[in-house]
Amino acid sequence: MARIKKGLIAVLVACMALSLTVPSVTAATAYAAVKTTNKNTVTIKFDANGGSVEKDRKNYSKGKKYGQLPSAQRNGYVFAGWFTKKTGGTEVVKTQKAKKSKTVYAHWFKKPAIIAHRGYRKNSCENSIRAMRDAVRMGYDGIECDVVEAANGNLYIFHDDTLDRMTGTNGSIYDLNFDNYMDYTLPDRTHIPRLEDVIATTRNMKHICLHIKGNGKADVLSADAQRKISDLLDKYGVRDKTTIILGRTAMQNLTELNNVEKCWTTLSSDPDFVRSMIRQAQEEGIDMIILNYAKQITAEGNQKDLVSYAHDHGVKIGTFFCNTKYLHKKMAEYGIDIEMTDGMSSF
Repeated sequence: MARIKKGLIAVLVACMALSLTVPSVTAATAYAAVKTTNKNTVTIKFDANGGSVEKDRKNYSKGKKYGQLPSAQRNGYVFAGWFTKKTGGTEVVKTQKAKKSKTVYAHWFKKPAIIAHRGYRKNSCENSIRAMRDAVRMGYDGIECDVVEAANGNLYIFHDDTLDRMTGTNGSIYDLNFDNYMDYTLPDRTHIPRLEDVIATTRNMKHICLHIKGNGKADVLSADAQRKISDLLDKYGVRDKTTIILGRTAMQNLTELNNVEKCWTTLSSDPDFVRSMIRQAQEEGIDMIILNYAKQITAEGNQKDLVSYAHDHGVKIGTFFCNTKYLHKKMAEYGIDIEMTDGMSSF
């Protein structure tokens, strides 16, 4: 028994010796490691500034370029980049070198409404009922479609005056009647949709943009057709989210379709012309003007001022063909209200 006690005491003394010496060595080593790490790295904290970021801090090698910086997300906004101050400041970019630890802040642009131009067409064809369903499924804010009045007085969704490009058959879209419109098949094997089919499909979206193509005789609809549209808007409860898109002259003939947002289009990006158009829109109660290609707008370099000018006059600004993430970000930076895209699926 005495031997066992002596053995236990020896073991306890050895353990105590280890517990006293090992921590001191570990602490010294850890201190040296921290000191070395702090000397050679900087820590950047990422403040999402109302949004969210997957990792809110990251270590970078001191004196080296940042390289890829994290992205941030915020519902209803487009990420503008990381800046040295919460408001203002200078942008921090991946080519800059990490010099010292600091906090950077996300800046945001308000996101324009994203409209699927003629529907979402990646897996279907333009202006088809499938393209409209896909736009709803993909989470777009709204759709744009082309409205024509056929000889039978019915309203269909189709862009061209002739049938050949989309159906492979000869003839005019305006000659369709109730008996033969189902005979024409689009490339995605669906039929030319009626306006009511599209409104019923997209009624829960935020925006329904109806681009009026007319009846073949003029870029406007008959009074009867206008009343039919008005009845459909009331039937599906979408009047307050519907935009009627027309040229300036044709809009004057739109007499039976009231209490909807009205929009002009223009192919011109000349600043003086657009400013005069904005002033006229304000005078005539036009709610929005859709400018030409988004790519052309950024190339002009002065369209950001035009957007501000329009907003000062109570007129919204939209654009066609915003088909890249770069253009999407630029349109948000400019303050564009609505952008039409031909298939951008990530926004």
